[in-house]
Amino acid sequence: KAVKHYVALADNELFTYLVLQYMGMVCNVILAVDQFFGIKQIIKDIRNGEYNKGQIVLQSYDMVLQTFCVVYMYLVISEKSSSMSNTEDLVGRMLKLQWFNTEKAYSEKRVEYLGIFESIF
Repeated sequence: KAVKHYVALADNELFTYLVLQYMGMVCNVILAVDQFFGIKQIIKDIRNGEYNKGQIVLQSYDMVLQTFCVVYMYLVISEKSSSMSNTEDLVGRMLKLQWFNTEKAYSEKRVEYLGIFESIF
């Protein structure tokens, strides 16, 4: 079971966070361009009869790492972009539980509270 990372980022904090994340994406694009030229060089070397196994392994490892990094950053940005509304919704629902309302039984309130708590984790 995974813990969902809801962070109360709002207004300027959320904007700053997203700017930093997008700057990270720009760095990944620059690295991808560099990697493209590295692959191009490997192909050129192979056509010239040179074969550097270490360089090919390193380039392959770099490509896999780059792919994981881009996917991770995409998932983080999409999750954090909605963190303010998710946090407001979940915490708001917990705070609005009417524990002293006698119309609902304690067991119903407890089930509702645990349901909200469960959706956080």
